[in-house]
Amino acid sequence: MSSDGKNREIEYLRAISICLVLVSHVVWLSPFIYERVVPLFQYASFGVGVDLFFCISGYVVAMSYCDYFDRYRSRGQFWPAARLFWLRRAYRLLPSAWLWVVIGLIGAACFNRSGVFMDIEQNLKSTLAIFSFTANIAHMYGWLAPNNVYWSLSLEEQFYVVLPLFLLLVTGRRKRIMALLLVIAVQFPLARGPFGDLTAQYLASFRIDGFAWGILVFMCSRSVWYRRIEPRFLLRKPLALIITLFLLLMLVAVPARLFTWSISTGLLAMITAVLVWLASYGNGYLFGYQRLSGVMQWLGARSYGIYLIHLPAFKFTHEAATRYLQASGQENTLAIVPFLLLFAGVLILVLAELNFRYVEEPLRRIGAERAKRKLAALQAADRAEQESVARAHQEKQELSV
Repeated sequence: MSSDGKNREIEYLRAISICLVLVSHVVWLSPFIYERVVPLFQYASFGVGVDLFFCISGYVVAMSYCDYFDRYRSRGQFWPAARLFWLRRAYRLLPSAWLWVVIGLIGAACFNRSGVFMDIEQNLKSTLAIFSFTANIAHMYGWLAPNNVYWSLSLEEQFYVVLPLFLLLVTGRRKRIMALLLVIAVQFPLARGPFGDLTAQYLASFRIDGFAWGILVFMCSRSVWYRRIEPRFLLRKPLALIITLFLLLMLVAVPARLFTWSISTGLLAMITAVLVWLASYGNGYLFGYQRLSGVMQWLGARSYGIYLIHLPAFKFTHEAATRYLQASGQENTLAIVPFLLLFAGVLILVLAELNFRYVEEPLRRIGAERAKRKLAALQAADRAEQESVARAHQEKQELSV
């Protein structure tokens, strides 16, 4: 655990997730990168960073809010508490997401000689899908480009709508565990993929077993046997490093090498669950060594911004390089690739830091403060009602004497 109470290893997993996504999408930067990276995809699928994000989100949100919802449900105040949860999620996710959609739209209108940002009509279709929280559906019909990465954000937003309802309708740890296992079991054998038929695409766009596994890891952390099965042997740092690297290898290899297996997506979700389970202890079972701890925590904390920013940054870099080469009369060759990677990398990191400092964190705090004030008012009203009931009961007793 870090000094601020955050689980460092969860932040490490976020950092790994975003790095995998960056590798998956770096092909947008140059045709020369595309030619050399795409052949690797038959051996390793780097887009799995998204699935790891799903499992992390399930675990973190369940850990933060399960007790919260149970407490207010028992008081008969579930729906006010749910509205405050959604308020906090909105302040946390939407400002940054919508900001970078608008920036991409501006790029399409003003900085698009190469056409890399696509036309304004397509951007408006994409924007409408994102603002209506249906990006994962639009993605299947080609309406989401050039903001393709928003499909997963849309699924996460839908998860945040469903989670409170699940906690309201399914009560008790054992029942919830059984329900989550059922959700996982139903999806596990199904063929899910973006390149299959429409049914397979829908199942892939609404795959929620990663979230379910994350919630399940948290639920199980409340049980006695969670400590009994703690992998203390991973306190040996070399062994922890080997096991972590093996799991990451399986994470990228399973969906690529077992692509034709209908259970490949289900297996992928299971691997993400094992990684989150190891991280949940916060005892150094991931990687073992902490030499890159600062870098990993920085990337993990800004992973959401990096996820939103990296495609606009790649496209800006591509457009800027195209204009420079045309103006200077130079050809686009392999020699420019290192400069593209360096420029795009620095641009992403700088913009992610600015977004974190001036958009993400300030608005997250505003949302938290608004929710806190409304929650305090809700609690005050609850106390006043209890005191009123107690006084009425006391007066009734006095009159009956």
